Order: sequence, then structure tokens, then C-alpha cells
Amino acid sequence: MEILQPASTSPSPAKSPAPKPNTAADQMTYLKGVSFRTTIGFVKAKAGDEGVQKVFEKLPEEIRSSLSRTILSTEFYPFDWLVALQGAAVDVVGGDRRTTLRDLGRFSCESALTSVYKIFFKLGSPDYIIKKATQVYGTYFKGGGEIHIIDDSKGFVQLKIDRYPGGHSDFCRRLDGYFERTLELSGAKNTQVVHSLCAYHGGGKACEWTARWS
Repeated sequence: MEILQPASTSPSPAKSPAPKPNTAADQMTYLKGVSFRTTIGFVKAKAGDEGVQKVFEKLPEEIRSSLSRTILSTEFYPFDWLVALQGAAVDVVGGDRRTTLRDLGRFSCESALTSVYKIFFKLGSPDYIIKKATQVYGTYFKGGGEIHIIDDSKGFVQLKIDRYPGGHSDFCRRLDGYFERTLELSGAKNTQVVHSLCAYHGGGKACEWTARWS
């Protein structure tokens, strides 16, 4: 799905001058633009172009100026920009915050994974897809926490993501839906995903999820 950016009164360059990680900012986390694009796509699907415009109006000037240009799916952008974008998106779309963020995660999974990794969903089982998804997760980040499979058995998996700079519980809520929809697309039934431990509520060293399905 082509995601449109809000109209601008001045010409926009073909590429965004998004900051890249460097030695002066090696404690920051960066995330690929595809997550920004699917966030905007989610708002557009729920609230139309007017909703997208409202989201951008809520953003700080620096973020709004940069993201109003073309967002490249494979470019890296500061993770805290996504946190701000998600927050504005939830405010505009409305509803229960946890549910809206979960729905955003499901939408992101459908938009990103099904387009690029469609063949894996056709050929793989839920167990195979979970392992593949953990590999994909690592390609989305620079400076983000590593993901580990703690336990893996028939109809069950337990995942851990190490704490990382700038992490936020809102993104955890998004991952709830992302993991849930990933399993469903691979053929899992009666899926239950639980965020059993959050590094950003309580100061732990990692977040953990458990998932069960039939």
C-alpha cells in the first residue's frame, strides 16, 4: 500500500536527510522507516488523510519537518521519533490505548511482513515463522535490544528482548499485536500472546512474551 505524506507548502526533496547512527550518538536506538510508514498507514486507514494531518500537527517541529519528507523504508530514523509518532497516532485514532497500539502492531505486521516475506507464510509453520520473525526483527534496528527464544515447544514460545536505550512500553504494546498477527498469518489458531515482563515498567533488564496457539 502506498502511504501518502501530508501536503507541504514547500517542495520536498526526493530523499529524507534522516540522521544515521555515529560515534557521538552510539547510545541511541534507530529503527527502519518501514515502521514509520506503517504507523502513518494505520492512521490513514482509521482516520483518513485528515487524521494523518492531525498526527503531524501534534509532533515537535524537528520530527514533523523530517518525517513530512519522503520516508524511506530501509533508512534508519531515531527510535524516539517513532515513540512520538505512535503517541500522536493513538491520540488521533482514539479508543483504549493498549488496544489501539495492539491493532497498530497487527496492521504493521500485515503491511510489512506479508509484502516482503510472503513466501515464508505460505511455506512455514508457526514455529518456523516465529524463528524467522526473530531474525527479521534484528534487521529493523540499530542499537536495539537483541531478541532471544527462551523456550520453544509445540504450540508454545517464550521470547525475550533485551532492554535498549529509548525503549518504551508503547512499543511493547505494538509488539503484542505484531507477534499475534504473525502467528495467525502462519496458520495458528486460538492465539494468545502475553507480555509477561516489561523492562520499561519496573526497570528490568529485558521484556518477555509468551505465546500459545493450537
